[in-house]
Amino acid sequence: MPPGYVPYSQALPTFRYAGWWSRVGAFLLDGAVLVACYMPGFLYLDSGPSAETACVTDDGGLVRCTEPTGATMAIGMILILAGIVGFLVLYCTMASRAGSIGHRAVGIRIVDARTGDRVGAWRIFGRRVASYLSSLPCYLGFLWPLWDQRKQTWHDMIAKTVVVRTR
Repeated sequence: MPPGYVPYSQALPTFRYAGWWSRVGAFLLDGAVLVACYMPGFLYLDSGPSAETACVTDDGGLVRCTEPTGATMAIGMILILAGIVGFLVLYCTMASRAGSIGHRAVGIRIVDARTGDRVGAWRIFGRRVASYLSSLPCYLGFLWPLWDQRKQTWHDMIAKTVVVRTR
């Protein structure tokens, strides 16, 4: 059977579309996870040990400046890399489990709009890239589910996905 082909005798799936507020809740939870991953690195870079040096201003004057030490930079970069790993874990769970940590927490998941099956990693990636298009005209694409019959954002429409309730 060719990919995407649905036999005539097989009924198309019916979906219980996820509401806008549950999607916002998932977004906020995912954001909190990312902040928890990235923030230690940035905080350490900002408040870790530093050394004073002399800096020259535009008019030739000298002022005292503080710069992070080499160890502070190294530890801060390691912590920021840990944040990047956290982002990758969040993305991989989104691709492998049809939704992110926030999606699972609020009881929603991302599925193929035609078949209801899980979508692959490349489609999740394309959906993520397309989400930047949803933000271009004053985030209108993110508000689209408020009046769309299938409660799809623009990036859902582009990736041919829907977000459905699991509970």
